[in-house]
Amino acid sequence: MIFLVQLLNFVVAWAGSWKIGARFPITVGLPMIIGYMLVGVVCGKYVTGMLNPSTLNTADPYSVASIVTNMTVAFISLSAGCELHLPSLGMQKLRQIGFQIAFMVALMLGCGTAVLAALAGTGSTFMPQALLSEKHGCQWSVAWMLAVILLAGSVIEVLAIFHETKASGPVSQLMIGTTMLLDMLVVVLFAVAQNVVVSTCPMEGVHVSSVSAVIGICGQMVLCVLAGGILGGILRLYMMLPSKSRLGGATLKAVVLATGWACYYGLIRLNASIPLWAPSMLKMLRIDPLLVCMLSSSFLQHFSSHGRKLRELVCGIAPLVMPPFFTIVGATLDLGALRSYAGAVLIFFVVRAMALGAGSFLASVASRDTLVVRRHLWMTLQSQSGVTLALVMQMTSGVVGQSAWATDLATIITGCVTLNQLVGPTMCRVGIQRAGESHDSQTCRHDTASKDDASATLTPCGQERREDAALQTAWGVEFEATQRSLALVLPSVEEQLQDGGGEAAPPAPSIP
Repeated sequence: MIFLVQLLNFVVAWAGSWKIGARFPITVGLPMIIGYMLVGVVCGKYVTGMLNPSTLNTADPYSVASIVTNMTVAFISLSAGCELHLPSLGMQKLRQIGFQIAFMVALMLGCGTAVLAALAGTGSTFMPQALLSEKHGCQWSVAWMLAVILLAGSVIEVLAIFHETKASGPVSQLMIGTTMLLDMLVVVLFAVAQNVVVSTCPMEGVHVSSVSAVIGICGQMVLCVLAGGILGGILRLYMMLPSKSRLGGATLKAVVLATGWACYYGLIRLNASIPLWAPSMLKMLRIDPLLVCMLSSSFLQHFSSHGRKLRELVCGIAPLVMPPFFTIVGATLDLGALRSYAGAVLIFFVVRAMALGAGSFLASVASRDTLVVRRHLWMTLQSQSGVTLALVMQMTSGVVGQSAWATDLATIITGCVTLNQLVGPTMCRVGIQRAGESHDSQTCRHDTASKDDASATLTPCGQERREDAALQTAWGVEFEATQRSLALVLPSVEEQLQDGGGEAAPPAPSIP
């Protein structure tokens, strides 16, 4: 009964977030995620207090906030694994993407970690007081974990801009491939970073030796692969179920979401219990739920014929789960702490932008990319949203969340994500346009009229179709499936976005 009351309380905010967020890209020119979070802030304790504290109580594993958060984080991980089919890229493109990732990771984990550790080590007021009192080893490991979290990009945003601008060319291809692979790598690095933090930062009830830390990191990778294979097998069985009818499709979506939540929450509970019963050498063993969910869907993409069905199903779920998740993020945002750490938010933002920008430029030089790629690719890699917030949720809900500084750091990173939401998509769009890879509808009209002509492949839009057909990558399917789902879930959204003259406005970007 208590849960039903919480659910009714939250559904009102969810409905408002859904409708208002859909209008943000056209009405105020900002991403939908900002609209969702703003509604959450308005419904939270700092403005109207409409949402009951019990509804937002993340300490209760069965509150609405906890269930929505755990379910959405699992969904984001499943989506990350569906994003890319490596064989479709080809060796040349993989080599270029590899250079991009290597240089950005090196600069962010090298220079970025040093800057963040210096802030904590020098007693800077920009960082939480609880972190300043930790030992230097702990401060450096936390700084490294923060650098890993800040590395994550936003595949959904770059996909939306890719299709919005009708982009085709080397910059847009590298933008999407790099963002996809980087997000997958970040999830793996974060699993390792958490163990490093636990081993260097003293926590109540957790006693760690160097041997158990090494066993924990290596064992975690093996267990995650095994668990990912098991979950992948379960998802494969789901994909074999009939789902052509509306009822069958809705049932399958509900089952996948419930399974994702059960896996995520179950592994969190298992990780919390391991130190209580495991031998001293195995107390650091963990099974990272984010990595397990990501690996399970990735296995299906590469080793099963049902990968495409899972990808389309996950994209169809996105418009349903993203609005409530970001509404919860906004409602639980600590505005007092955010105001106190405004300087830290700005520093995190600048460090990330410089590390990713410089890394991308140096990688383009090292791989001998064209001048156009060198000058503009870095601008398209600044977006940040879902994966970063999923890592933040994982940090605060796991063993690391026991530390006094974890909540404040989560608030700082959330503020950095919000700032990147205002800047990242615009920079991405400008980068594509300045690279000459944006082709609007006017450019494409003559190509549509001549689509049966062999010479159409020489036009910008014909080239776009030829490249998309050749690559057969996940991003086109993901964006189109999400847009179709929006039309089904919100059949009146296009009418709501019409301007005063009755002409339909351009379609809003995909859910971030």
